[in-house]
Amino acid sequence: MATHAIHIEHPSTGHPVTYRDLAIECGMHENTIRKRYADGKRGAALTMPVSEDRRRQGIAASSKTLTRQQLIRQRAEFLASPAGRLTTHLFRDYGRAG
Repeated sequence: MATHAIHIEHPSTGHPVTYRDLAIECGMHENTIRKRYADGKRGAALTMPVSEDRRRQGIAASSKTLTRQQLIRQRAEFLASPAGRLTTHLFRDYGRAG
């Protein structure tokens, strides 16, 4: 089965390139370029480097780990919510051999 790459306009040359090719050329992660493109950024804004302050904020946010008690509390709060009760009801027989 053939896959079709999505081509976008290269910010400096104007030639069509894939997200992957542009990311490799600019030394960025492909998903960064995809998200920026989806957010409506075009041209140089697609490949603009992330500021050091922004990078630190992202690292700090992603490195936050929850304790076991916090995870248990979050799960209990979710299961007590309307969405949690619906989920519990819909999937109550999931995993049982039938």
